[in-house]
Amino acid sequence: MEHSNQSLTFSSLLFATFESSANVIGMVFVGYLGVKSGIFTPTLKKIHAKLVLNLFFPCLLFSQIGGNIDLTTIIQIWPLPVFCVLFAIISGFLGHFSGNILSLSQSKKKFIISATIFNNITAVPVGLIKAFVGTSVMQIFESKYGETAQETASRGITYLLLSTLFVLIIRPFWTYFLPEDDEIDASNHSLLPNQNPMTQVKPITLFSHLNYTNSTEESPLLLTSKGSSSHSLKILILTNIKHILSIIMSPPICAGLLALIIGITPILKSLFFDSKSLLYIYLTANTKLIATLTVPMTLVAIGAQAGCVKTLFIKRITFKPVVYIMICRYLIMPIIGIIIVLSCKFIAKDLDWFIIHDPMFIYAAICLSCWPTAIDLFDTQDELLTLTYSSYILLSPVIWFTLIGLLSIIAHITGTFGTAL
Repeated sequence: MEHSNQSLTFSSLLFATFESSANVIGMVFVGYLGVKSGIFTPTLKKIHAKLVLNLFFPCLLFSQIGGNIDLTTIIQIWPLPVFCVLFAIISGFLGHFSGNILSLSQSKKKFIISATIFNNITAVPVGLIKAFVGTSVMQIFESKYGETAQETASRGITYLLLSTLFVLIIRPFWTYFLPEDDEIDASNHSLLPNQNPMTQVKPITLFSHLNYTNSTEESPLLLTSKGSSSHSLKILILTNIKHILSIIMSPPICAGLLALIIGITPILKSLFFDSKSLLYIYLTANTKLIATLTVPMTLVAIGAQAGCVKTLFIKRITFKPVVYIMICRYLIMPIIGIIIVLSCKFIAKDLDWFIIHDPMFIYAAICLSCWPTAIDLFDTQDELLTLTYSSYILLSPVIWFTLIGLLSIIAHITGTFGTAL
C-alpha cells in the first residue's frame, strides 16, 4: 500500500485530512453556488434529487454490497446493526429531553428527535473514504492481508452502505415512539408534513407524506383512530401498512436487498459479478459506472438544498432547535460513539475477532454516531433548510476537525503514528 514505508506524523495527517475533507466540502459548495448563481433552477434541482434517490444511490448499493458481501461477512458484521440501534436510542433520548431543556412545543420536539437520530452515514463518510485513497491516511487502515488501498476503502464503504440499508429498513417504524402532538396552530404550519415519499429523512412523522384530500393545517400529524368506527380503523391499518410497504419497496431498499440475496448466493454472484459473465458485462459493469457518480451527485444535491435557505442567518424562531441539533450531532454523539466503540474493542482485545480489530470497521462504526443530519432533498421547510445550511455550509470546517480527531484516535490505537507526534 502506498506510503506504507513511511511513518505517519500528525502534520501529514493534518494535510491529508484537509485534502480529503476539502474534496467533500467542495462538492457541497458546488451545489450551493449553483443555486445562488441561478444555474440550479427549482426544476433542475428536483430532477437532480430524483436521479440521486432513484438511480444513483440504488446503483451504488447494488454494485458495492453485491460484489463485496457473502454469508460469512454478514455474520461477522453483526455489531453494525447493534451500533445503529444503540446510537439511535441515545440520539432519541437527547432529542426527547430537548423539549424540557429548551421549553419547545411537541412539534419542534419531534423535529429535533428526527434530526438528531438520522445522521448522514452515506455521502459524507463514504466520500471521505474515497478521498483517503492515495493519501497517507490509508496507512491507518492497513490490514494484515496485504490489501491494496482500493480494496481497503471498498471494505469500509461496504460497512457503511450495509448500515445505511439497515437504517432505511427500520426507519418506517421509529415514529411509533414519538411523543403525542400538542394542539397544532397556524404558527407551526412550517412543521406540517410535506407530500413526498422519496426522502432520506422524514423529520416529522412516519405518515407525513400521505396525501389526504381533506387534510388541512389543523389536521393531526399522525393518523388516529380515536372516535372512529371499526371500518375506519381497518382503513387506517391498511393505509399504514400500504405506506410502510411503499417505503420498503423503494428503489434503494429493493436494490440493497437484491444485492444481499445475490451476494450470499454463490451461483447468482458468479452470474452478476464474474467479470466474464454476460450479465456483468451488460448490467453490473454499467451499474458500477453509474455508482461512481453517486457520492459527488449526492453532495451537490445537499449543497443545492442548502442554497435554498432564504436568509444567511438563523432565524430566532429556529435558533434554539438548530443549535441544539448541531451540538448533539457534532459534539455529544461523536464523543459517545468513540467511547462506546473503543470500549467494545477494549473488551474484545483478547479475542481473535478480525472485525472488531479492523481499523476500517472502527472508523465505520464511529461514523454511525458522527456527522451532520441526513437531508431530505425535497423538503423546503424553513427549519430543515436552516439546519442544512448551518451544518453543511456555515459549519463545514467542523467536518475537518471531526475527521482529524477521529483518525487521530484510530491511528493511536493501531500504533500508526510515528515518533514525530
